[in-house]
Amino acid sequence: MEAVTEGARGAGGKVVGCTISWYADERLPCSQLSEICEAGDLAERIGNLLSGARGAIVLPGGVGTFNELFWVWTLLTHERSGGPKSLTLLGEHWEELLDLLDRRFEFGPELRTLVRVARGPDEAAAIAWGEGA
Repeated sequence: MEAVTEGARGAGGKVVGCTISWYADERLPCSQLSEICEAGDLAERIGNLLSGARGAIVLPGGVGTFNELFWVWTLLTHERSGGPKSLTLLGEHWEELLDLLDRRFEFGPELRTLVRVARGPDEAAAIAWGEGA
């Protein structure tokens, strides 16, 4: 995420880090952040991440990333207002996960169409802004 932060700041953008108090003793937020918004728990953190978001772009990560991915996917599935309008996975490596979900779990075509895979950052940004076909 540090590279994303540096790129956004380098382009004149404001970068807000949505941290969670659970990790305050274990890790420090990126030093390049413009602002830090600390949440008390996971639900609050995800709410902060999605506040005002037009689209969500998911990069590789750990179990927290998976949780956030499925949380947003659930919001899209149930068409909850206040959530993003698109969910984009950045990088073709996500296809393997999507294939597994299609084969082993109850992920029909309706669920699968809610998620897009972008090959690069420009494509991901276009989808998030509603410009991707």
